[in-house]
Amino acid sequence: FRSVIPLWRRAQEQGHSITVRELPGIYWRDVGTISELAQLYFDVLNGAVSMDMPEGVTLDIKRKAAYPNDFSGKALENIGEYVWIDPGVEATVSMISTFKRSIVLAGPVRPNQKAHFENCFLTPWGEILIK
Repeated sequence: FRSVIPLWRRAQEQGHSITVRELPGIYWRDVGTISELAQLYFDVLNGAVSMDMPEGVTLDIKRKAAYPNDFSGKALENIGEYVWIDPGVEATVSMISTFKRSIVLAGPVRPNQKAHFENCFLTPWGEILIK
């Protein structure tokens, strides 16, 4: 963890003034770690922050899930709470695996066997644990 305070002190020593402002009603989140980035997705799924959804994505606040519009049946059954699946991820991924509190990014690497994913960020480059 790195603090911004040493940078502020150096700026003050060079004659710059530092001002911190609170902006009520503005959503702001540090996304410097995987867990913080995941929390941004979860905040959208909670309805705590609104955003324009990517084309082809259904945001289901009641289920706390976002998934491609073409997901149905078994693909939807295997999606638990706090799951975000990017458009471009094929429904077969969710048909063979289950997901809870996870983000699945579009890309070529996908699970090819039955598995349960929980507290993870699935990327085209591998799986990252969300702490």
